[in-house]
Amino acid sequence: MRDGPRVYLSAVEGMLTMAEALLSATKLTWGDIDLVIAHQANRRILERIARLARISPDKVFINIERIGNISSASVPVALHQAIETGRMGLGQRALLLAAGAGHTAGAALYTHTTPAQKISANPVSTNPISAHTTPTSTGSSR
Repeated sequence: MRDGPRVYLSAVEGMLTMAEALLSATKLTWGDIDLVIAHQANRRILERIARLARISPDKVFINIERIGNISSASVPVALHQAIETGRMGLGQRALLLAAGAGHTAGAALYTHTTPAQKISANPVSTNPISAHTTPTSTGSSR
């Protein structure tokens, strides 16, 4: 990709801009966030987000080595893994960050309020994931 470096920088900038806007709108700080779950494009983006946000790298959930870049599914899959592995516990708050090809970005807050339940293989679920979320989000498209 010829524009790779520009897309990389734009993705990081977009996610951080959306994160700051959401934190400001909700009167929160990075210190109020227990876990950052960002689009898993590559490890360098995730590490740069932590460095520029001045948060511990341990606060950023990373599964890129195990799962790979699964595009728009990376954030919900990482959130599920964080809950399943106990990395995110009840009452904890996650900042979810997404970027699309470096041209769009968004952020949402998630507070884990319901114990994890095994999802049935039955295609008709009586327990949709939306029942487990307390969403607050902001997004933009450049």
